Amino acid sequence: MDITKEYKLTSEMLVIDKKMIYEEMGYINHDVPEAIIEIVETLFSKYVPKLEIRAGYRLFNTTPVKSIRQKLIADNVEFNVKGIISSQMRGISTAAFYLCTVGKKLDDWSKEFYDSGDQLEGYILDIIGSHIAETTAEWLEEKVKEEVGVLNFGCTNRYSPGYCGWDVYEQHKLFSFFEPGFLGVSLKESGLMKPIKSTSGVIGIGPGVKKQDYLCETCSIAQCIKKNISLRESAQT
Repeated sequence: MDITKEYKLTSEMLVIDKKMIYEEMGYINHDVPEAIIEIVETLFSKYVPKLEIRAGYRLFNTTPVKSIRQKLIADNVEFNVKGIISSQMRGISTAAFYLCTVGKKLDDWSKEFYDSGDQLEGYILDIIGSHIAETTAEWLEEKVKEEVGVLNFGCTNRYSPGYCGWDVYEQHKLFSFFEPGFLGVSLKESGLMKPIKSTSGVIGIGPGVKKQDYLCETCSIAQCIKKNISLRESAQT
């Protein structure tokens, strides 16, 4: 039968790299102002330990998942993932569809900062939330690897609606694999998630499957954190 798992995490369970947060703020290859460091440290100590971080996935253990002609088909649900993702999913036999969230509190705190005129704190807290949501997805990816590793199966990279040509509106299909309110995450008609700092996606799985680098140079999403960091690193080598 299919496997559904969910986890409650603390920030101590995650590998949080503050350097990436500073880079996302534009501080690359030069010193970060002490005033910015102080704000980041204050926000981390006051708010991050209070986050309600959750993650979960559904692994299709008995239902085949196929990647065919720019589509991903799971349990008779057809995702139009387009060429980049489909090419990375070649050879899979199953998949894990996942959700991660840092919880509603961060949305509320960020709004309070903006409403009170503390734009900088709100902006930085927003970046921290995005980074922790991404780090949570990385943590969950490792859990999926552990689950399928005993079968000598490999995993692809994580791919999410809204990236690599995959229409964000197909979140509705992805959410159909979970019970309503799974992890406290809901979906707007537009396909955007609530709480805002939530991520979703799919990891392809199968014998002989290998994780390949993201094809960031072919992606048109300007605000993608992974793409921007990858391109910066490439420019420095």
